[in-house]
Amino acid sequence: MQEPRSDEEIRRLIGEEGPSWRRTTDIRLFYFFIGAACIAAVLGGISTGILLNFSLLGLVIMALFLGLAYGVYKKSQLCAIVLFICGALLAASHLTRMIPGVLGNFPIGFLAALLLGIVGTFAINKRKKKRT
Repeated sequence: MQEPRSDEEIRRLIGEEGPSWRRTTDIRLFYFFIGAACIAAVLGGISTGILLNFSLLGLVIMALFLGLAYGVYKKSQLCAIVLFICGALLAASHLTRMIPGVLGNFPIGFLAALLLGIVGTFAINKRKKKRT
């Protein structure tokens, strides 16, 4: 029968941050979160532009969402937070005008994707700071 290993020996064997497969899986997951937020922002901006018949306000909102989606793609934490706040305001405006049964839970899924973008950008930036 083998004796249990000490904590120091386990850390030496697998490294301080854990096994390498776990680190790469986490990073891929966070990149997926950022991608989901970017897709949600692009779809939210374009759908708002369409719903407002491409008026000046609709084009401004569309440009804002596309710019913030690019910022999240570049892993900017500030853009992720501003995008979530703008998305929450947009979802609230959609929910107040929504006809029951139309769009279903789209605003909730939209906000969930934007929230995942915040989680992803903060986690990736935290890992970058830890490495330097």
